[in-house]
Amino acid sequence: MKQAFLFILFVLFVKIFVFSQILLPLNRDINLPFESKFNQKNTDFHTSIKPFPLSDISPVFNLDSVIYKDRNKEYTGKFKNYLWRKLRKESFIIVDTNDFYLTIDPLFNFEAGKNIISDSTANAYVNTRGFLINGNIGRNFSFSSSFFENQARFVDHVNDFVKEYHVVPGQGPVKSFKTNDFDYSSATGYITFVPIKSLNVQLGHGKHFFGEGYRSLLLSDNAFNYPYLKLTSNFWKIQYTSMYTSFINNVSNIFTSEFKKKYATFHFLSYNVNKRLNLSFFESTIWQSSKNNQNKGYSLEYLNPVIFVPAAVYKLNDTNNVMLGLNLRYKLFNKFSIYSQFVIDDIYLKKVKSKYGFIDNKIAYQIGIKGFDILKIKNLNFILEYNHARPYTYSCSSPAQNFSHYNQSLTHPLGANFKETVGILNYRYNDFLIEAKINYAIYGEDTLNSNYGKNIFYSENTATKGENSIGNSLLQGIKTTLFIKDFRICYLVNPATNFNLLLGLIDRELNSVTFNKHSVFVYFGIRTSLTNMYYDF
Repeated sequence: MKQAFLFILFVLFVKIFVFSQILLPLNRDINLPFESKFNQKNTDFHTSIKPFPLSDISPVFNLDSVIYKDRNKEYTGKFKNYLWRKLRKESFIIVDTNDFYLTIDPLFNFEAGKNIISDSTANAYVNTRGFLINGNIGRNFSFSSSFFENQARFVDHVNDFVKEYHVVPGQGPVKSFKTNDFDYSSATGYITFVPIKSLNVQLGHGKHFFGEGYRSLLLSDNAFNYPYLKLTSNFWKIQYTSMYTSFINNVSNIFTSEFKKKYATFHFLSYNVNKRLNLSFFESTIWQSSKNNQNKGYSLEYLNPVIFVPAAVYKLNDTNNVMLGLNLRYKLFNKFSIYSQFVIDDIYLKKVKSKYGFIDNKIAYQIGIKGFDILKIKNLNFILEYNHARPYTYSCSSPAQNFSHYNQSLTHPLGANFKETVGILNYRYNDFLIEAKINYAIYGEDTLNSNYGKNIFYSENTATKGENSIGNSLLQGIKTTLFIKDFRICYLVNPATNFNLLLGLIDRELNSVTFNKHSVFVYFGIRTSLTNMYYDF
């Protein structure tokens, strides 16, 4: 039904589209070659909302020089040259006429790995098959659709997560497969057009990322896909986005529970103060989904396009869950930039300074620095980032209005009540990418009989210290330390689908007063990777 609905809209709108707006896939490796250019102080580009439309990127620099660099090799003989182009440069199927452009590609992810040190002796694997369709009609209309079918067995901590929350991180609900394996599928798609010069309209089913860093505390691509309508306008130094979405509430068992929807509205105002400094203002509202035990339908008030109106009308502590945020980026030099986020979920100004920690003073913040071509070595890049979220941030007195979708946080995979440092160093040489990543986090864990503020699915009214309590502090609960060392090396075969060969090692330690867990996982993969996977929790 969803695909049929999108096709009908395609037919209805095809005659009014005025510009091609295919989106750059939301994947860190794919976006990495562009970030160095975006960071140059003479580049005036809004980088806070991803994925980027390729039509916005192309005026900044030549896409072919980035995506297809060093791939213009020609062989004598039509057949050899055809095979070279299909394997190393082009999409599998290309239809290109004056009025119609279409690409079709197979998608796959075949990974196998082994736990060298672990409580589990079982090996892990991923078996993914799918397809990707992108297209334009004339210069007026763009569309995309993809589908994935998967079977997998994961490393221990991901397996435990799937069993508890009935969803593969970022990839959808599951059903059992064989004994300890899982079967799951996912689909994405969108149509996009520009009815007037400065307005872009997208209707689709997918993910977004608001921010500059590895994590986002505003809205990230951590959770599963969701339906959305997004309106983006560009004028002067401003980019303004309104997005209207629908999320699925907590799911205890996807085969016996009714899927209950909640609706959300996002506003994001990005202002390039100058070519170095960007300030962005964020507002989200998770609307009350039921009243007097009756489900509420969609209301026209949800379509308000003006930022800060919900906050002014409903405040931060209303039955409609309003959250405010600030995003900042400053280019120190051509090769370095700093960035930050600040989130206010609920707050009572009279008690902000209270040393006793009022439960509803819920904030989160991020600060980070990026560097490109460091030590004057081309394509040697790093990112260093700190994230911090107070207890009960992103939760709500009504669990139906927490900041989640399909049993996952819409921001950080650790939920709340944590502090985390992430360091990433990567180097690209021709078609090789080498990356080392470290995650170090400390959080206050909840138990089955306690709610210290980490689990955003618990009602804040069930807080261990009591409703409207004081004395809540960061890391309260069972103090737990997470330390992950992740190393991988990739060889890029074809940039059209980010087809690459992958070899990696993950060393994970989780320690508290009640347990100590250590695992070392080695894996190899052949894959087309177009999305980010977050298993570092």
